[in-house]
Amino acid sequence: MSQTVITTAFEALKAQQAAANTPVVLDEFVFANVPNLNITDPIDPAEAMPTTAQIVHRTAVSKTGVVNANGVVYSVTLGADVGDFDFNWVGLRDKTSNTLAMIVHAPVQQKVKNAAGTQGNVLTRSFLMEYDGAKKQTEITTPAGTWQIDFTARLAGMDERQRIENVDIYGLGAFIRDGFLVKRSGNNYSVSAGVGYVGGLRSELLADQALTVATKPVKVWVDVCWKGTLTSVWQVTTAFSVVDALADYVKDDVKHYVFAIAQINADGSVTDLRKNIAFLKQENNLSDVVNVAEARQNLELKSAALRDVGIASGAIPLSENVMLSTAVMNVPAGTDLNTINRTGFYDIAAADASGFTNYPTYPDGTPLYSYGCLLVFVDTLALTQIYLTHRGEMATRQRWVGGWGEWVTTYNTAHKPKPEEVGALPEKGNAVSATKLSQARKIAGHLFDGTADIVIAPADVGAVSIQGGDYNKTYKFGRVEIIPLESNMAALYGAQGAAGSIVSGAEFHWYGNQINLGIARDAGYGAAGFIVALNGRTIMSIDPSGNIAATGNVVATNGVFESGGQVRVYSSNNPPPRQDLSSYATSAWVSSYFVQGVRFGAVESAPIWRGTGYRDQVGYVITGVENDGNESVDTAYRRTLQININGSWMVVGA
Repeated sequence: MSQTVITTAFEALKAQQAAANTPVVLDEFVFANVPNLNITDPIDPAEAMPTTAQIVHRTAVSKTGVVNANGVVYSVTLGADVGDFDFNWVGLRDKTSNTLAMIVHAPVQQKVKNAAGTQGNVLTRSFLMEYDGAKKQTEITTPAGTWQIDFTARLAGMDERQRIENVDIYGLGAFIRDGFLVKRSGNNYSVSAGVGYVGGLRSELLADQALTVATKPVKVWVDVCWKGTLTSVWQVTTAFSVVDALADYVKDDVKHYVFAIAQINADGSVTDLRKNIAFLKQENNLSDVVNVAEARQNLELKSAALRDVGIASGAIPLSENVMLSTAVMNVPAGTDLNTINRTGFYDIAAADASGFTNYPTYPDGTPLYSYGCLLVFVDTLALTQIYLTHRGEMATRQRWVGGWGEWVTTYNTAHKPKPEEVGALPEKGNAVSATKLSQARKIAGHLFDGTADIVIAPADVGAVSIQGGDYNKTYKFGRVEIIPLESNMAALYGAQGAAGSIVSGAEFHWYGNQINLGIARDAGYGAAGFIVALNGRTIMSIDPSGNIAATGNVVATNGVFESGGQVRVYSSNNPPPRQDLSSYATSAWVSSYFVQGVRFGAVESAPIWRGTGYRDQVGYVITGVENDGNESVDTAYRRTLQININGSWMVVGA
């Protein structure tokens, strides 16, 4: 149970306010959720406020009222817009002095607010503070009764209204199936578990209850009443009486309602006096209707309700099951026709058919006229759609287990097929098949009317015979041609290729070898020259300037000539004539122009480490460097390079 205490802090505040002749003002409620709170032990009057983390809600005092000279009430209402939180600690305090005046420890309670269709709860908490002179010291003058509401009468009225409404439906006593059925077993009697309504109160017997029967004949009565306290859960209390007569009565201000459920006869047999409530169970699908014919008559179902649709004797003909009573439904622009899957008439009226999806089209992709009627038939195997335009065109399709088929457009006088759609020729086109032409035409000089083949000779078309022969003409090829096609064939060809490849030439094969010769193109559309290639490898080329290049030796039996063939090039077979050079290479001449000796001059040295070293100077060469064992070069050595010409030594380059 809850515990309540007035704190020592409030006692001190009350004394202080009395000395100052100022009223005691308590103006805030604090709600907290304190872990492991013991609600059975008395509260320590010196208890302080919970921690900030434990406080879940603060709110101002809603109402104050005086009960008597020594008692005042502080109240707060938490509406359905406040939450969600749990609390087990409530405090009343003075915000100005931060004084905790009264504390309540209670079981954990939940405050829920309205959210997403969930109804929240409304809580009211009131603190009654009793101490000497409370009315005078707080200066509260409003009686608490002016704002505290007693809902007892209203709740009792609601209960009574519900009871009377049940009486209107079930009467003074009614029982579901075998509920409250009195049974006999030898000399023993019992009441069966179940549900019943007595005096408008719903009573439920969870288990069979034994009866004590002392005399016979006698009646068995069920006795029910609605009981509870102001703060408890109200419920129906059920009892049984075995007496000859009984009427409704009042005991301890509680109204009791009774109903005779059985008569135990003198011979011990039982007569059931209950009024049974019978229901049709949904899971039985009307199979528990007692009189089917009478029920059908009450529903005003005529004879057609019992007849099948079909072609058998006595059945309603299929022709009577057409959609004559089906309303015409409009198909909005932009609809996917795959979604129209119910039997019926549908009206299509759109200025532009392109907005529809899966709409019928002609073979060329043009949509059918977008004003018309769509008929849909659905059976157990397929769904059929038939579209009739206002112009008389028609398209049909079906949906089977595998999905939708393609639209099939029907040709008619308003929509005749195009020649290409049916494999025909236009009126002014060429014949694909014919037995005889209306007018014979010449082919390569021969008349052809379609009744017989004609033979065209190579000479008729300026061609070379496949059998070969002697030809005294020049043949030009604008594209690749092959003459003749054998294992050791020859071919003349013209082709496009990359720079350096043959684009116009001849190709010869001989037992696995291939020679190509012809004009090679440059990087543009010009000629790079003439090429001879053996088995894909260039062995000779002639450029536009007449220069010849060969990968092997060029053999000329009678010599190589230049200058228009007038001058023969020197070779081992044609050496140049010998010339007498004795007049030039005399001893004096050689000594004057040729070196007779080379030597180094004297050694010179210069410090490098912290010295000037050597600058670049003609005629000198570095002959050595020296250091004293560390990383730095200390000294460099050089000499002049000297040559002897005609007996005189001189420095090179000087």
